[in-house]
Amino acid sequence: MNYTVKKGDTLFAIARKYDTTVEALVATNAIKNKNYIYPGQVLKIPEKVDKATAVHNALVACLDAIEDLPEYKKLEALLNG
Repeated sequence: MNYTVKKGDTLFAIARKYDTTVEALVATNAIKNKNYIYPGQVLKIPEKVDKATAVHNALVACLDAIEDLPEYKKLEALLNG
């Protein structure tokens, strides 16, 4: 199922409407900034997932975000020589 973002929509409100999570919407739609969606953007609504899968998806999204931080990349470079 797809959903077209309307003015004033938030991922939180869309997630609640379709009984999913913000993290699932972010992961399903490869959203880089969960605070930025725009009217006319078409989002794929993920199928319902169990709580364990939702938690896993949230953790993966957090780890991905951490790996993109400049501080993480500097630390990784220092540790890897």
